[in-house]
Amino acid sequence: MVDPIRGYLYGNDGKQPGDPSKTALAIIEAIESKEPPLRLLLGADAYGLWEKKRAALDQSLRNGARSESTPPLRGRKFAGSGKREGSIGRARHG
Repeated sequence: MVDPIRGYLYGNDGKQPGDPSKTALAIIEAIESKEPPLRLLLGADAYGLWEKKRAALDQSLRNGARSESTPPLRGRKFAGSGKREGSIGRARHG
C-alpha cells in the first residue's frame, strides 16, 4: 500500500506543471506585500477549484438562510443554561 504512493510521490518529483521560479516569485511577492492575501491561488486549476468551492459555500448559505417568518434568537434563554443568547463565549482574563 505504501510503495505505490511512495512511487507516485517520488516518481513525479520535478515533473509538475508550471514554472517553479514564477511560483517562488509569486509567493515572495505575496508575503512581502502590504496586505498579503489570505489565500494564494497559483495556476488556473487552483482558481477553478476555488470557484467550485466558493459556489458550493454560497449555495449552502442560501439553503440555510433564515426565512422572514423565523423569529430572532436575541434575548431568548437557552434551555437549561440560564444564559441568554449573546452571553455565550465570553472569555475572562484576569
